[in-house]
Amino acid sequence: MHAPVISLDRVRFRWPDTTNDVINIESFSVSKYEKLFINGPSGCGKSTLLNLIAGVFEPTVGDIRILDKSITQFSQAKRDAFRADHIGFVFQQFNLLPYLSLIDNVILPCHFSKSRKKQTLSDCRSLQEAAYELLSKLGIVKGDLDKNSVLQLSVGQQQRVAVARALVGSPQIVVADEPTSALDEDAQTDFLQLLFELCDKSGCTLLFVSHNRQLETMFDRVVSLPELNQTTAKV
Repeated sequence: MHAPVISLDRVRFRWPDTTNDVINIESFSVSKYEKLFINGPSGCGKSTLLNLIAGVFEPTVGDIRILDKSITQFSQAKRDAFRADHIGFVFQQFNLLPYLSLIDNVILPCHFSKSRKKQTLSDCRSLQEAAYELLSKLGIVKGDLDKNSVLQLSVGQQQRVAVARALVGSPQIVVADEPTSALDEDAQTDFLQLLFELCDKSGCTLLFVSHNRQLETMFDRVVSLPELNQTTAKV
């Protein structure tokens, strides 16, 4: 059993000027290299939990440790820098920048993280070459690579660009928030198999959140957030 790379201890979170907790988790951990599936319906707190783990939100009380560092002791600026170095994020809406090329979208994390830039350049001659390799593995063909804007891509292709951006520089943790919601069933399975392969190659831990329980059997472990989260408040 590998040591945990994510651990929550008596974590509660509520919005400012409110009295009800939207997150109330006594204990939760994710092991190194684990592929964890967190399920739950809309409004149960999935995105809030991810933002707490990523250090975007600060818990009202409790301790969150990432890679054996208590990020609740960090300033917001230090949490932002820590996230940039160690966590790749695949957002539900992808959050790609339309004014950047496909390649520039992928290598964007390397401009915010010296460690991810250094890791990328240790494997490839340039950041651009690393982006081309990742996109190629994810099925983006040369004709699409030459497009000037991500808005010219299909939703499935935009998803792959978002995954490449999360994986560039081999972060230790990849967090994916409903990334397959726009794909049909066959495409979801193919996408997950490819995502697993890339995570295995880079040696990262995968935290995958979705309401689609048909995907659960592909993961190492499944957690129900409504059962883990001891509150009935809506998010």
